[in-house]
Amino acid sequence: MLHRIMPPSMRARLPAPAELGPVLILFLIAAALFGFILIADQVREGDTHALDAAILTLLRNPADLGDPIGPPWFEIIVRDLTSLGSVTVLTVLTAVVLGFLVVDGKRAAALLVFVSIAGGGVLVEAVKLVVARPRPDLVAHLVDVHTSSFPSGHATASAVTFLTLGVLLARVQSRRRLKAYVIGTAVALTLMIGVSRIYLGVHWPSDVLAGWCLGAAWALLCGQVGVWLQRRGRIEKPSEPAPEQEPRHDDTANASPAATSMSGMPERPAPLPAQDHAVPHPGVRRALRILLAAAYAAAGVAHVMRPEPFIAITPAFVPHPHDVILVTGALEIAGAVALLVPRTRKLAGVMLALYAVCVLPANIKQAVEGIALPPVPDTWWYHAPRLAFQPVLVWAALFCAGVVDWPVRARSRRPPS
Repeated sequence: MLHRIMPPSMRARLPAPAELGPVLILFLIAAALFGFILIADQVREGDTHALDAAILTLLRNPADLGDPIGPPWFEIIVRDLTSLGSVTVLTVLTAVVLGFLVVDGKRAAALLVFVSIAGGGVLVEAVKLVVARPRPDLVAHLVDVHTSSFPSGHATASAVTFLTLGVLLARVQSRRRLKAYVIGTAVALTLMIGVSRIYLGVHWPSDVLAGWCLGAAWALLCGQVGVWLQRRGRIEKPSEPAPEQEPRHDDTANASPAATSMSGMPERPAPLPAQDHAVPHPGVRRALRILLAAAYAAAGVAHVMRPEPFIAITPAFVPHPHDVILVTGALEIAGAVALLVPRTRKLAGVMLALYAVCVLPANIKQAVEGIALPPVPDTWWYHAPRLAFQPVLVWAALFCAGVVDWPVRARSRRPPS
């Protein structure tokens, strides 16, 4: 209904259905990051210990917590499965894939895969050092471990490696069934490796769940960066059969009867339909887009790292304000990234404009109740211009994304008669 009542000029600027895929990926990244942050916060507060302990003991013999449930041969299978996520196996697998890409002439793609997987390994080790959660001491460890517990290195590294390689292999397949099989296999391996760490008693379940979230977010982000670089010609695209080149003949000889005029001469091709409006002031749009993306990215990081000041101005009707602030922070970061990607730019502009409308009650509460958020001054000399500027933020998101041209409109381009 909304699509029907829109003017044609604005309807033409709405995102096409093909643009929804990258936006969905960005929101999945934001959701995975939010899940990781939420689990980390719960682990820090100790809220996950009861559930973690219940799951660990459920997988053990009640009479002997050192004895896992199941026959001895099942324990051997689980040990073999968990080794698939070890540093040695993942390194060998990555080296084989990198060698294949280099031999195939896709050196830039090989570099992207290396940076993605190596960067994921560095990321998980950095988080382990920061959180420094001890390993479970409730049950006996069935394999040797020497590092911190949160997040699970096997779960994170397997998610990064298998999902990255799975997406890479899926992109060279033309049949959807094969694409689904490759991605499904990568996901299944990631899940089995993570569950094996819980069964062997070397990780709390929350460690594994956080590792899945972090690894999936990193793999999806690197995959989306790869797609963006491919479209810009920075890395090689998957191999495709070269189209057959037909010999060129004289245009008159190639002209079909339907494309030939009554005089026997080929008709002139119809002119391409001209765009309704040229893009006005592209430099202004680009500068505003970069500025707005930087502002929303900074705001998103602030929401995630220090949610307490924003909770103070959250209206009372908003449920679970702490979780909502973390979600909005992740969405701000995703919106800032999407605003810089051409295929997702229009939809990101619409969503950021709606977001600017939704946060207006929080700005009003801060102004009316005089809530001080240093270094922001608690004075109407700040609040009044800030509230008046909110519609400008709505317009800026729509304008820099190319959804609207107002108040600058270019002249219509019409084909010469």
